[in-house]
Amino acid sequence: MSIPSISPQTLYEWLKDNRVTLIDIREASEFIKERLPGAYLYPSGQIAPGEFADHHPSIGVFYCRSGHRTTYLAHALTKAGFKECYQLAGGLKAWKKAGLPLVKNSRLVPDLTGQLLLLIGILTTLSILWAFFTPLRTGLFLCGFVGLSLIIAALTDSIILKAPLLIFPRNKNPRYIWSKKNNRRP
Repeated sequence: MSIPSISPQTLYEWLKDNRVTLIDIREASEFIKERLPGAYLYPSGQIAPGEFADHHPSIGVFYCRSGHRTTYLAHALTKAGFKECYQLAGGLKAWKKAGLPLVKNSRLVPDLTGQLLLLIGILTTLSILWAFFTPLRTGLFLCGFVGLSLIIAALTDSIILKAPLLIFPRNKNPRYIWSKKNNRRP
C-alpha cells in the first residue's frame, strides 16, 4: 500500500490555509536540528493505529528526510487515523531544495547521546590527567566511576551519568512531540 505524494509547494499552500496536520516521523535529534514549520514529532517507531482518529483537520501529511522512511511505513501510516494521508514527495530534502521556510536550531547542541559521550570523554580525560599529575592518584577513582557507570549502563539499560544532563531544558520532553493530551498545533 502506498500513500499519495504531494509536492512541497502544495503542502506549503495547505499549511498556509491550516488544512493539514503535519507529522515528522524522523527521530528527535533530527527534528530538533531542523523541521518544517508547524510540524509535530512522531517518530516512526511509535506509530500506533488510530492515534490521530480524533484529530482535526483530518488530513495528515507525513514526512522524513528524503521520503524513504515514509514510503517504507506507508501501511502503518494509513492506519494512524486520518481520513486522508499524504506524504511529502522527496521529504525534507525536496522542501529545502524548493527554498521553502524551515525552523532551524541555530545552536548546534548535540543530542542527549552526544552530550553523554562528551561528558564521558571529558571525565575520563580529566581523571587520567589528575592521576598523572597528583601523587595520590585519586583521579583513578573518577576514571573507575566512569567505567563502572558504563558497565551498569550496559547491563541494566540505564545510564547513571544521564541524570545530570536531564536537568537542562533542552533535554526535557519538548511540547511539540505528539500526544493525545497535546493535540494542538505547536
